[in-house]
Amino acid sequence: MLTLDARRGMATETGRMHRFLAPDIFRAQLDEFRRTTLKDLEPLITTFLKVAGGCLLLAQGNLLVIGAAVYVYRQYSKAQEELARREKAKVLAAVGQGEKKK
Repeated sequence: MLTLDARRGMATETGRMHRFLAPDIFRAQLDEFRRTTLKDLEPLITTFLKVAGGCLLLAQGNLLVIGAAVYVYRQYSKAQEELARREKAKVLAAVGQGEKKK
């Protein structure tokens, strides 16, 4: 990663600087990088795919396809909300039954 060194007015590589000047920080960064899994990158990948899909729809210029995509997205969102509502009701019902047993 390059950063601007204000004293010299030039860019420096912070990775090398961390390795020599702050080895503990450098080791911690490497450990965190090694622990990174695809599950951690899922939100980033999902966002990228949504943006790419939106750009593709807009570049295509077909309003019917855009309208269909909006409709499908809204139906999907409603289904997810309903599923979350049902899960919440199950949890509340289970908590309520647990309190009655006491």
